[in-house]
Amino acid sequence: MKIFRYTLFIIMLLGMIMVSCSDSSDVAEDTSSPALECKILFNVEKPAGMRMADAVVQTEGQAFRGLQSLLVVPFKTSGDNVPVTASDVPLLSSVTNAQKVTNAKNNNFYYVVSCSLMKGVNRVLAYGRAAYEENLAAAEDNGALEIRYNGALATSLRDRMNPSELTFNLKSICNTTDAHDDAKALAAYLTSIAKTDGWSTTTDGQLKDYYRDFINIDGEGTGIIAGSATNVKAYVDALKTQITAIKDLSTTPETSKTLCGKILASINDNTAISGNTYPVALGLPDGVAALRWMEDVTETAEDKYKFMVRTQTTTMDNINGINRYTYPAELWYYTNSGIQTSTNEVKEEDYKNATSWGSLLNVYQSGTVVNDRTRSVAVKDALQYGVARLQCTLKSINVQLKDAKNEVVNNAIDDYLPLTSVIVGAQHMVGFDFKPQGVQSDVDGRFIYDAGVGSRATNGSWTVNTLVLQTYDGEKVPVVLEFQNNIVIENNERVAFTGKDGIIYPGCKFYLVAMLAPADYTNTNAPDAAKGRVFTQDYTTAVEMKITSLANAYSCMPDLLSPRLEIGVQVQTKWIQSTTTTVKLN
Repeated sequence: MKIFRYTLFIIMLLGMIMVSCSDSSDVAEDTSSPALECKILFNVEKPAGMRMADAVVQTEGQAFRGLQSLLVVPFKTSGDNVPVTASDVPLLSSVTNAQKVTNAKNNNFYYVVSCSLMKGVNRVLAYGRAAYEENLAAAEDNGALEIRYNGALATSLRDRMNPSELTFNLKSICNTTDAHDDAKALAAYLTSIAKTDGWSTTTDGQLKDYYRDFINIDGEGTGIIAGSATNVKAYVDALKTQITAIKDLSTTPETSKTLCGKILASINDNTAISGNTYPVALGLPDGVAALRWMEDVTETAEDKYKFMVRTQTTTMDNINGINRYTYPAELWYYTNSGIQTSTNEVKEEDYKNATSWGSLLNVYQSGTVVNDRTRSVAVKDALQYGVARLQCTLKSINVQLKDAKNEVVNNAIDDYLPLTSVIVGAQHMVGFDFKPQGVQSDVDGRFIYDAGVGSRATNGSWTVNTLVLQTYDGEKVPVVLEFQNNIVIENNERVAFTGKDGIIYPGCKFYLVAMLAPADYTNTNAPDAAKGRVFTQDYTTAVEMKITSLANAYSCMPDLLSPRLEIGVQVQTKWIQSTTTTVKLN
């Protein structure tokens, strides 16, 4: 995979493939152009060099994972150098059932015997799906974990389909925007506290302010609050501390002390949410969970106001639909290639002893179109990665950080602000060529959630590799880093700080947003294949980020498609060959 470093540095993926044809049992007869029986052999060379783990994305130095499946689709185009397009129609069935050549010097050769191609074939589309990385704890391997580790792409790929019908799409972690029962339980718990008898109507100024803060009301109405189980429990713990302090004051009136007792009783009645882990239990980041104090028009009671679960973007709710979050992309290979043919049957031994693809390709000198003498076919072009890769490096903190109140956050250092996930936006369904189709639209915009970030390096930095899909030309891409507030000060006291949308409580997750925009850069040194877009198939986009402020930290992930989004980064305004762009998270 080629690397361009928000500016571009290229490393070639050496994926090659040799072919001959499809299993004859799959072939539909065409007497006007009879199918030819032949032997197919192909080669996928070891590439250079999540969790998305390094082994999963095959970063430099990692072992080639091999293929779990490969499909080769034959075509006849108007010329040997004319690529297959969406409107072309395949000839006969596809080539499948590849077997690996054992004891080969390269160890990455595959072959298919007793397969068929029609005369006139001069191009192929080839798709390879990488074998799963299996180093998962057996006790944890419940299917969902395997998908989360290896990534996933839903595809319409099938035998004898037109390219225009072929799509690849990221798999949603949650397929519905319906409120989950665990989310409803958290909302109900907060509602029971807010509706403590006498709290909303109290004349005690301090308790009245606490009530308004609790339902998050201001001059513009009530706002969104972070609705994960972790945030709700931290939110309530903070309230409990405030109410207890008032209750214990000797100067507090007895009527207020009585009300404090009622509020504390409501807080302590928490058995319904004691084991609640929403939304982590669903595989979603904490920041997708949102609640709002609002009128429930379906409520039959006189008091219709309560905390309600918010799960999709509205004019009021500046959040992302929970069904938009997906697993990372899966490792697929792809080529749209011409062929070279041989009138001889190339033997398996030739592959076992071959030292390079070039020496094998020299065997195929009979032509570039299948005819009635063809016995073996080689696909000329490399089988390349169909997906792209984001390589995100978070540099060590070396500045004093301030929050949204411009107050210094003491001990805001690497050890206390661990990176916990990466979210990548601007993801769309792609077509047969692994490129987004049609006119750009945010209607189908998706967000990859990569929850496996590994461990911090000895130099204090984190590097996360995430497989993604190619983006549209000129499309801006939000990249969100998720952190956990583990800050402690003297006597192991845990502290909160103020972010963009409210308090970031101890133990809770928060989010800093970067926006990558190719239009902001001069692409003088970028390869032509990658100019003008953030992610390009078979390329790596390497970005360095650094926290410079906590003022724009979100507790609830904002709508990543919204012009209201507060961007917390600065990006260099030039592409520089082989130099990584530094993105400041402020």
